[in-house]
Amino acid sequence: MCNRTKTMDKWCQQFIDNYAGEPIQVLNLCCGLDARCHRVRRNPHTVRWIDVDIPAVVNLRERVMISGSGDYSLRNLSITTDGWFRDIPADRRTMIICENFLYYVDAVKVQNMIRDLVNYFGAGQFVFDTAGSLTAKYRPEHSKKLSLQTRWTIDDVRGIETYHPKLKLTGRVRWQEYMGNDGPMGQNLPPVFGPWTTALLSLKNSTAFKDVLQAVRFDFGERATSASSSEFTRGSFDDDNESKFSGAVALTPTQSKTVFYEG
Repeated sequence: MCNRTKTMDKWCQQFIDNYAGEPIQVLNLCCGLDARCHRVRRNPHTVRWIDVDIPAVVNLRERVMISGSGDYSLRNLSITTDGWFRDIPADRRTMIICENFLYYVDAVKVQNMIRDLVNYFGAGQFVFDTAGSLTAKYRPEHSKKLSLQTRWTIDDVRGIETYHPKLKLTGRVRWQEYMGNDGPMGQNLPPVFGPWTTALLSLKNSTAFKDVLQAVRFDFGERATSASSSEFTRGSFDDDNESKFSGAVALTPTQSKTVFYEG
């Protein structure tokens, strides 16, 4: 979980740095008690940050967490309600982040939500995580304890590009990559399905097992080609077909520069 969050933080920071010269927006959905708005470096004058969650979470967050700085707002919205985003400005390039939520939503609703958000915001990036088909057969341990049911599963995340013609997969990190080399019997992998089931499934080394949990990034609209595509040079894709996605363009010194701001 921490490594997944770290991956999304990295992508968010890249987005902010790559568009440091223009007003942009970060929309952090189902934010919970996530402190991403404090972890990433951003210019408080050009980066609008909006955290979104349901009333109970917003109330708790306001009581126990420090509010974000600069152009920051916390919205009380349920993202499973049709048209929930209509009051959010769509006047600039937007990164949408939705961590640890979409796979608990009906598949049709997920497709409609992604399509509607891409249509509404026009240009930006969409970052989220996915659950593969094995999660429907072998329920993850944490979902058993929380009585959560996986409703939307996908193994080949390139299929998400069919949800909208503007979508282009530009980044993917599998769960094994979060943890490094999994070693014999999956010994270094998190016991997502319990220690024994995870170990036995790792012996098959199937595509479904490798793709069971993924963090993904999609560009939409006017593409951010240089920074986004360069992510594929790290080996996020490990077979011949996937390597064709690279189209990687090396970052220039200006694009790769990290800028620090005091909030």
